[in-house]
Amino acid sequence: MKKINRIKMARGFLVMLSCWVLVAVISSCNKDFNQILSQNPQNDTSAINAGTKKVLYVVLDGVRGSIVASIRPTNIVQINKNATYSYVGLNDSTRIAPTNAGSWADLMTGVNVNFHKVISDSFAGNALAIYPSLFTRLKQTNPNLKTASFASSVSFDANLATDATEHTVYNADQETKNAVVDKLKTTDASLVVAQFHSAEVAGASSGYNTGNAGYVSAIRILDSYLGEILTSLRSRSQFNNENWLVVIASNKGGVDNSVPTTDISLFGEAAKNTYVAFYNPNFDSRIYNKPNTTEIPYAGSAARFTSTTANTSLAVLNNTTVGDFGTSGNYTVIFKIRNDAVNNADYSYFLGKMPESTYLSPRTSTLTSTGWTYMFWGNYYYVCMGNAFTTTGPLLRDGLWHTLAFKIYTDGGIRYVTLFQDGVKGNTANIDGRNLTNTNGAAMHIGVSKATTTSNVTNFILRDLAIYNVAISDADMIGYMKREVNPQSQYFNNLLGWWPMKEGKENVLFDKSGKGNNFIMSNTTWSNFSDLTPNINPEIDGVAYRTVPNNVDLPFQIYNWLGVIPAASWGLTGRTWSPTYLALGTN
Repeated sequence: MKKINRIKMARGFLVMLSCWVLVAVISSCNKDFNQILSQNPQNDTSAINAGTKKVLYVVLDGVRGSIVASIRPTNIVQINKNATYSYVGLNDSTRIAPTNAGSWADLMTGVNVNFHKVISDSFAGNALAIYPSLFTRLKQTNPNLKTASFASSVSFDANLATDATEHTVYNADQETKNAVVDKLKTTDASLVVAQFHSAEVAGASSGYNTGNAGYVSAIRILDSYLGEILTSLRSRSQFNNENWLVVIASNKGGVDNSVPTTDISLFGEAAKNTYVAFYNPNFDSRIYNKPNTTEIPYAGSAARFTSTTANTSLAVLNNTTVGDFGTSGNYTVIFKIRNDAVNNADYSYFLGKMPESTYLSPRTSTLTSTGWTYMFWGNYYYVCMGNAFTTTGPLLRDGLWHTLAFKIYTDGGIRYVTLFQDGVKGNTANIDGRNLTNTNGAAMHIGVSKATTTSNVTNFILRDLAIYNVAISDADMIGYMKREVNPQSQYFNNLLGWWPMKEGKENVLFDKSGKGNNFIMSNTTWSNFSDLTPNINPEIDGVAYRTVPNNVDLPFQIYNWLGVIPAASWGLTGRTWSPTYLALGTN
């Protein structure tokens, strides 16, 4: 098995931007955007910190970082030559679907949605009184420091900018740009924020992708605005005596259905994908890319069920009604399994709800007329519904982890079951009229008792079993089933039971759905594993998501640049991003 190096974050992040080190000696200066360096520094490295610190903060709603990387807008390409930047920034590190308002709040408060509570674009139920915006914090810590906000969205202005020294909302991005361009020439504000919304409108209308000409055009127009804004910034009479940090950031990306999703980590969620840049004429170019999310092992512990002619290996549920699917209603069952058997196993019922006599002795005669079960069948498996072999699944005995699922649903008055494996839709069978409630009252089980012959021997580990009271859509099943169950999932409230099976000790598999229906195991063991598998997308460690800029980092960066040390009571969750400074020449 290929060895995997765990994702590691670089240690020693600097807390204060004033501690940034000088690296990357260059022989000549890049003239893009009139790079300003001391004409005769004579080894005076203090030149990089000279001037009054100020910040220009530009928010670009709905601009996906991957699209910016693809179309390479002229001014952004030039900005990146003197910037710490990323095309794979994240609006935040949660699974919560981003909104414009919530993403603005991330950018302006320095905490994510779990704290500021801005979930909907209405700002309803927010906690901004506890986690206020940059404008409010700066006003509280330094009332004499001036700030300005220029917004294209009324809700941005009304909910996040009211404590700016001056704040105005405009009807269109062009008007906002014109106001910023004019104001930058004369303003004495230490923080200037500009918020633009046109790319979000274009993306929401016809797609956040390159196939939407209106979306691409909107981004290119915003790029031209950036050029005008930076030109205006450089025209300031005091520019050479000032030290501006220009922060450019998408508030969020947007859902893209034009291509299939191959990366189900947060990095694969187009709606969370952002472009971020920290620009200063004295910065060298430094890009942050995403970590490798395709070689993350599926790891942990799982219950092992090994039945032989001499050994019983079972887990039986303490509630005999769970898993009764009756003759009507919609349901979904999903679980992960690795079949480690050396030889084929025939007629071995490894998961289901049929009479006790059935699973205590592998099938040698007819099936029961009620209930349901999964059965090992050679290298493959069957799903049995009622009194018949209903449908078969693909290869299972290969020593790899697989995700198996079925959903029961009614279409045109007829009840069906469809199998899924590893994100692929499989066979469908008509089960109309079959009774999927075990009339003998036996409980749901995992594994079998003593094998009657060597052909019934089992050796498998199973994990993350979930039962839902809804037939999950095909599209959602294909993307959803390869992940482990997550309490933030849209289907979490539909759970009838969820057994992660991660305990690693003792003989109880606890129900984490909140229903309290636990499995009791007998003659089972716990196995540790760490496997690469194409069939399961493990949730990568949250620290990996902090290896690229998140929206919550930007306020922290701005406070540090302005010399404001955030109090611990502010509860900020961001970090700073250390740029590479252009080394000063010597004479």
